[in-house]
Amino acid sequence: MNNTLLSAEYRRAKKQWPFIDEIEKAHKLPVRLLYAVGWRETRLQNIMGDFSQRAGESSPRHHGFGVWQRDSGTFGVDESYLKNVRKQAKDAAELLRANFGIVDDWAAAIAAYNCGPGNVRNALAKNLSVDHFTTGGNYSADVMATRLVLAKGSKAAGQPDHPDPSLVPPRGFFKPGRSHENFTPMGKRFLVWLKDDISCEGDEYKPGAGFSTFDRENVKKCQVLMGDEPDGWFGQSQWAKLMTEKPPKQPPNSGACPVAGLRVTQGFAIKDARYAAGEHTGIDFGTAGDDTIRCTGSGVVVVSSLDSDGFGNYVVVQHEGDRFSWYCHLSRRDVAVGDRVTKASTIGMMGSTGNSRGKHLHYQESVGGHSYWDYAKPSLLLV
Repeated sequence: MNNTLLSAEYRRAKKQWPFIDEIEKAHKLPVRLLYAVGWRETRLQNIMGDFSQRAGESSPRHHGFGVWQRDSGTFGVDESYLKNVRKQAKDAAELLRANFGIVDDWAAAIAAYNCGPGNVRNALAKNLSVDHFTTGGNYSADVMATRLVLAKGSKAAGQPDHPDPSLVPPRGFFKPGRSHENFTPMGKRFLVWLKDDISCEGDEYKPGAGFSTFDRENVKKCQVLMGDEPDGWFGQSQWAKLMTEKPPKQPPNSGACPVAGLRVTQGFAIKDARYAAGEHTGIDFGTAGDDTIRCTGSGVVVVSSLDSDGFGNYVVVQHEGDRFSWYCHLSRRDVAVGDRVTKASTIGMMGSTGNSRGKHLHYQESVGGHSYWDYAKPSLLLV
């Protein structure tokens, strides 16, 4: 990166188009992001992009217009678009903000500006870099590096110096052994959120730029307090909560039936040929930190068994009105046939036994009997 040229073009663009800063602020973008994207696209020049015929196109065309290279095919812009740089800046800011709303991470949102959010989500689903499908394989990394150079140089103008604690580190940094400057302010917030429950080596937790196995556990503990799945890395909305909000006294839906968090991962009656009934016969709940499975109503345990090819460890409770509740794929069962239970009684622990692709609770209800084919739309017996 030619920092001298970058600095000169940044100063020229800031003077020529002073509205860029206000547009960044209005759309709540990271400081200097529009300048960084514009630098990557056109070196901050208001120009027409390459004129060529790409695969699948019937004729050659200019593929982008303006400082931020608005795509002519997707957005229908033409040479007249060059006349209004304010609109260009606003359009680019809106697209970046919209991408962020989809992927909840600025590194991913920047990559999506180049290759689209669908490609970025596909890359993340395969555990690949957000830049896997971008031009040159480094679009987001390059833009973020440029933004940091510009942000560091803006302190005299009253802008915050890096690290900017409002920005979550990219997902790939949340691995033991990786380092990021923003992990230090993250650790300071762990001390506020977790207090005596903080995971650490020895007697004292010390915030630092390095990410450790203890930090991963602390991320998960904070996510549980937020009522989210404890996956060990923060999205931007979670990061904002951690950095700006007071910790809740207890996780949302703590102690709920049948499981804390009530985080539905698959609904009832979803059509799928994998199921004998041709549809999903219950509701799947993912973990939210507390994996205790609780009974949804008073009754008597009529099944406590292992179905190794299907529901794994599962329990069935009979309630009034000849209605039954099922708790499946448990890691363990804490009740036996004939046990009387009440609402919120512990049934067992969430697991992934039987025909399961990952830890979850399959909850279903049946009416008139407790065979597989007696299933009914779950009421959760909460009323």
